[in-house]
Amino acid sequence: MTTSTELVPVDVDARTAEVERQVAEARAQAEAIQVHDTPTRDLAGEALREIQRRRKAADQERREVVKPIKDHAKALDQRFKDAMAPYEEADRILRTKVDDYEAEQEHIRKAEEARLEAERLERERLAREAREKQEAEERAKREQAEKEAREAAEEVNAAQDEEDRKAAEKLAEEARQKAEEAKTAESAIASLPDVQLPKAVVPAAPKLDGVVNQKRWDFEVTDLAAVPDHLPDGTPLKEVVSGALRRYMHAVIKDTGAPPEMPGVRFEQVRSQAVRG
Repeated sequence: MTTSTELVPVDVDARTAEVERQVAEARAQAEAIQVHDTPTRDLAGEALREIQRRRKAADQERREVVKPIKDHAKALDQRFKDAMAPYEEADRILRTKVDDYEAEQEHIRKAEEARLEAERLERERLAREAREKQEAEERAKREQAEKEAREAAEEVNAAQDEEDRKAAEKLAEEARQKAEEAKTAESAIASLPDVQLPKAVVPAAPKLDGVVNQKRWDFEVTDLAAVPDHLPDGTPLKEVVSGALRRYMHAVIKDTGAPPEMPGVRFEQVRSQAVRG
């Protein structure tokens, strides 16, 4: 294997072959030496020092051979990063435009839902008023029928002869039945359930293909002096404001579905987008 002489000024294959030869020689020497007295121990020590010297020399040469390649790769990497940098601005511009558009559409959607909700409440109000009016009419009919029934009963008591009494009794019975019918009609109206029309839901705009809208909770310390010294669990807060607050915020949201309330801190939901290629 050879590489560009511009980057690697030595024959890498020849150099690694020389290292391999020296390694094999050192291995053979290590296996051949038998340590059984002071002279052979000293011989082994010299061999160890020689192995260390050769290892350092080979590693130094490795560094010298590899450094130009690493430097060149680093330079190429930086050139690509510099060339790609405008992508970030283009990405930011488009994300902002998409986010602004979707925020506007969401505002329009919520406004339409609010309009439909107002119309629904108005229809419910009119329906309730119509029912209350009907109830009042039926109550008035019942009261009138009961009044007429009482008057008819009084006519029976006031009858002077049998013929007048029978005629009065017939009229009284008719009045009593009419009063019962009016009472039943009034009860039927009163027993009707309250008017509750279904809420209108305006669907959100279709999602943009390949782009996922995300929301996350974040916070901003608006007045550090107003922030409590400790969280409810006793965690010292002002020493570790960011991490402790973030953990506390997410814990409260998980439990209650809403961010906590805290003096000197504003919690808000931040939108972001993840693009899937």
